[in-house]
Amino acid sequence: PHTVCERSREAYWWTTNGRVLALTKIDQWVQEYEERLESYRTAARLVEEEVIELLERERILARCSSRAKSVPSLKRKLIRLHERHGESLWCRSLSETVGDLAAARVCPYADADIERIINIFRTHFEIVEGTIERKSEGRVNLPDSDPARWYDATHMQVRLRIPEERQHMSHLRSVQIEVQICNLLQHVWNEVDHDIRYK
Repeated sequence: PHTVCERSREAYWWTTNGRVLALTKIDQWVQEYEERLESYRTAARLVEEEVIELLERERILARCSSRAKSVPSLKRKLIRLHERHGESLWCRSLSETVGDLAAARVCPYADADIERIINIFRTHFEIVEGTIERKSEGRVNLPDSDPARWYDATHMQVRLRIPEERQHMSHLRSVQIEVQICNLLQHVWNEVDHDIRYK
């Protein structure tokens, strides 16, 4: 056997029954997630509530939603990621590996409002450096028959800004929330595509 990486030397070894060991590691990550699940739910909900208020203030028509990833969905995703990346998967933390443990989606009626919404996040949330990404970019070379070719949304990782009067919620500062911004029609397509491919 050999170590996967320095960070997991003591916890995980590869052997000929690597899949069994991988499932054990996945179970460890799932347990870690379950222990923090309420924090992820709360952080995602607070982002949604604040964004709804800001959109109303800016008179932007949009649908908003939020969620924490379900435990069965997380486990399925980790199994897929392990099948794709193998042992290198364990060289990162759970939150580094799965960016959408907590997520919020904002779907404006008009494309013209997408940049305004991005600016709202820049002003009112802490955006993790280098995480704003237009997901459609880099997919133009995929064949038309590949559903991923048509996915179009702007993603970013954000953290809440917790004011002094809400210090009892300071533990939420470390929770990253994936924000997905796309117009309402694109949102419908993204949902159909996701359900076909992953459920």
